[in-house]
Amino acid sequence: MKNHLFFMIIILFGISCHPSAHKKVSSDIPSLETQTLHLDSTDFDMCKQAECPRLDISYLDVREDDDVSQRINQRNKIELIDLFQQYQEEEIPTPTVRAAVAGFIREYLNFKQNYPTSVGVYEASIDQKILDQNQQTVVLETQFHFYTGGAHGIYGTHYHNFDAKTGRLLSLTDLISDIPALTAYAEKEFRKKHEVPAGDRLTDHGFFFQNDEYILPENIAVTSKEVILLYNPYEAASYAQGQIQLDLPIKQVRQWLVHPELNSSHAKP
Repeated sequence: MKNHLFFMIIILFGISCHPSAHKKVSSDIPSLETQTLHLDSTDFDMCKQAECPRLDISYLDVREDDDVSQRINQRNKIELIDLFQQYQEEEIPTPTVRAAVAGFIREYLNFKQNYPTSVGVYEASIDQKILDQNQQTVVLETQFHFYTGGAHGIYGTHYHNFDAKTGRLLSLTDLISDIPALTAYAEKEFRKKHEVPAGDRLTDHGFFFQNDEYILPENIAVTSKEVILLYNPYEAASYAQGQIQLDLPIKQVRQWLVHPELNSSHAKP
C-alpha cells in the first residue's frame, strides 16, 4: 500500500513538472512595440545661424516590421504632415515628417525676413500616445499646439482608431453600428452635462451646431472602457470654452457598437 502511494506521488510530481503543465497562456491582445521620435530646432542646420520657431515634436513609430505596423505608421505620417502643411504656403510635396517640420521653419524665416521688427515667434508642439489597445482596435491620440501669430495659438486633440489585425484606419461606420441611436443618446448626455434643458436650443446656450442640430464630433475614440467624443476649440463652442469632451461608458453604448464585446477587462494600459 505504501509503495503504491509512493509511486502515485512520483507520477503526479512528474506530470506537474512537465513543460506542458506550466505552459504560459498567451494573451490575444495585440501589443505594439513603439518608439518615440523627437524633433526640435537643434535638429535643423538652418537654425544654427538664425532664430527658429520653438519646436517640441514627439511622435510615435511602430517598430515591428509587418503590414499592420507599416499601415499605422503610414497613416500617422500623413496626419503629422497635414498638421504642419496647414500653416505653410509651400506646395512642395513633403514626403517625411522632418521635411514638413522644415517647411514650417522656412515659413517662419520668410515671415521674419518680410517683417524683421516683429517680435512674434512661431511655436509647434506635438505629443502622441497609444490611448488604448484591445483585440479589435488600436487607438492613437495626438495632442498638438501651433502658434503663428495673433491673440492665441491653435490647439487640439486628434483620435485615430486602427484595426488591430490589419492596421487599417477605421471609419465611423466601422466602429458604430447605429449612428443615429448613439447620436440621440449622446445629445441627451451632452445636454445633461452642460445643463441644457431638453426643450432649449443648443445655440441659445453658446454652442455652434448648424441649424441647432446636435452632431457627433470628428474626433471619436472607441476604447475598451468608453467612447470619447471630443470637440476641439471652435468646433462646438468658442475658443474660450476650450475642448469639450463627453465620455460615454462602454456599458451604456455597447449596443450601438460594431464590437459590443469591448470591456475594461480586455484593456491594455
